[in-house]
Amino acid sequence: FLQAYNVFNNEWCPYAGLISLELYETNAASGFAVRMIYDGVVLSVPGCSSTLCDIDEFRIVTESIIPTAEECGPA
Repeated sequence: FLQAYNVFNNEWCPYAGLISLELYETNAASGFAVRMIYDGVVLSVPGCSSTLCDIDEFRIVTESIIPTAEECGPA
C-alpha cells in the first residue's frame, strides 16, 4: 500500500503497524479531503498539494495506481 502511493520508506512495516486514511469534510469545492497516517506519522502523498489532500487530487493519484482491464489481462 505504501509503495503504491510512493510513500514507502524502504523499511518493512512492523507487526501490527497501522496505516490509516482519514476523511475530512472541508469547505473546499469538492467538500472532502483525505489524510494518510502511518504509525502516527502524517504522510505527504506525492500528487497532493498538502498533507490534507483534496479528495479530487487523491482520486487522481489513486486512479493512476489502479490497473486497467487491459493491464490485468483476459478475464
